[in-house]
Amino acid sequence: MKLPASYKLTDAEDKRILREIAKDLGLAEVASRKKRSAQYGSNVIKAIEKLTKGSGYRYKREYLRTFYPTRNIKLGCLFSSGKDSAYALWLMLKDGYPVECLITLKSKNPASFMFHTPGVDLVEQKAEAIDLPLVMKQTEGEKEKELEDLQAALRESKVKYGIEGVITGALWSNYQKERIERIAAEENLKVFSPLWHINQETEMRLVVNKFDIIFTGISAYG
Repeated sequence: MKLPASYKLTDAEDKRILREIAKDLGLAEVASRKKRSAQYGSNVIKAIEKLTKGSGYRYKREYLRTFYPTRNIKLGCLFSSGKDSAYALWLMLKDGYPVECLITLKSKNPASFMFHTPGVDLVEQKAEAIDLPLVMKQTEGEKEKELEDLQAALRESKVKYGIEGVITGALWSNYQKERIERIAAEENLKVFSPLWHINQETEMRLVVNKFDIIFTGISAYG
């Protein structure tokens, strides 16, 4: 994740550094192959398609859902009022998961390492519009110590609303995702991150296709 983008992607090729390493290892033929996802290269998709038809289902998703017939795990959503958490919530509701509450950490530090701060003052109005109860905690936004406030919010949500899992809008931040997963594990909560590692431009296009967006802040590398 810390490698410069130019080591990974050029106009001529993708996976650049992995291809260079493969060449150094004497795997020139492998190094020049077109990238294919494992599920296609291994023919797993074809196998699932055969099993789907053989079981009398029209779509793969219908066949796969027979292994997980119920979605009765109660969820809370870490909700900042930003596009990522709103889109993650929408996706999980669309897939039929019951969401019991929204969980917001309101940081006094606009440069918080963990929590989104632009537009967070609107979260109460958004919770009312979505018609879900809101568990909100204030945090000083002090690095690492702010995690204690997150844990307190998760505990309160468990007691009040009986949640068994939590939704996150995590996209690319390992720092955030790893800490949320650690704290959730301590509270015996499952973590659902439906946006994890979606291409950022792709995700933005999906979001603007479903929602009306108002830009309130833009953050980027220097």
